[in-house]
Amino acid sequence: MINYPYKFGHYRVGTVNMFSKVEALEVSAQHNRPVSWHYNDEVFESYDWTQEPKSDLGHLYKQRAQQIQDHYDYIVVFYSGGADSHNMLESFLHAGVHIDEIVSCHSFSADKDRNSWYNKEIFETAIPYVQSLRDQKRLSNDTQHRVIDMSGITMQVVQDINWLDFPYMANSAISINNIARTSLRKYITDWAKLIDQGRKLVLVWGHDKPRIMHDNGRFFLQFLDIVDNCVNPWTQAGWFDEIFYTTPDLPEIVIKQAHVIKNFLKTCSDSHPYLDEEVSGLGHVVKHQPDGSWKSLWLKQDAQSLLIYPWFDINLYYDKKSRDIIYSARDIWFWSDNNISKKYHAVINGLVNTFGDTWLNYNSATGIRATRNVRSKKYWLD
Repeated sequence: MINYPYKFGHYRVGTVNMFSKVEALEVSAQHNRPVSWHYNDEVFESYDWTQEPKSDLGHLYKQRAQQIQDHYDYIVVFYSGGADSHNMLESFLHAGVHIDEIVSCHSFSADKDRNSWYNKEIFETAIPYVQSLRDQKRLSNDTQHRVIDMSGITMQVVQDINWLDFPYMANSAISINNIARTSLRKYITDWAKLIDQGRKLVLVWGHDKPRIMHDNGRFFLQFLDIVDNCVNPWTQAGWFDEIFYTTPDLPEIVIKQAHVIKNFLKTCSDSHPYLDEEVSGLGHVVKHQPDGSWKSLWLKQDAQSLLIYPWFDINLYYDKKSRDIIYSARDIWFWSDNNISKKYHAVINGLVNTFGDTWLNYNSATGIRATRNVRSKKYWLD
């Protein structure tokens, strides 16, 4: 297993490497040089991405679960009930790997709504599904399901952090919720004690779906700088975290995922129900028509899950990902109360004023939505 600070990616301006996107933008402005994103280039460049791994994805997912068990003392699996984390949880179970804790997070005490964007998936899928695993005896009695109300912890973070540091604590996934989740080891006493005892406690994150793009008849994959919704620049050099899918410890996973998606996009018809003209960012293909015109089509989110997750259950409730990151519907209870979030608003406004379009993905119709992603080099699949 690889354990070095750059495992979760870094920015580069010239020859200077940085974890923080804001710091990289500052250095870029000072030296008039572009910012690039590097995600384990040394490892991924050593593979031939045009060759599809022979192992099926189910085998690779189970191998990854076993790999994590072999390296850590205490395994904490984050489970939102979404497609990514659901397949990850099932991977551990199918591999027969013991999970010490399953963690699900919500904000019910703040927004008082079980059907809110952040809460519904937890109450309709995560909690009932874990209980069903117990009922079916598929889950060890020693596995704890820790359901965390993030409201109080978020408020504690608001009091504890230095707001001058906040812009450097997140990159593309800038939000108070992400900062709070990645800080949980400070606020959950049980975890702090285990870490103080020298136990290798690891948080395992079901991140992320691969991005497969099409260009002049060829397909390629790029990594985006959105890892900080799991591992932010403030924590990535200290505690133990593992990204389950896009990992340099088992590159065959993401390479196999990429080929499965590419093979589908190359062979499917342009009227296939898995495709849509709405941009998803998950899988792109150009389909040429008999009259000489062409269609630019995108893979739907659930369709990608059906292709690459053998344990995806279409009958469960899955929430669509919010396109708004900075003022996400997930955090509406927080940022809509200016008395609570005024410092957060000040940080966002400061970043917008300082960096403008170089930092912000702005839509005049919808307003501030998300930061502008920086992409890795292209890994060509054919």
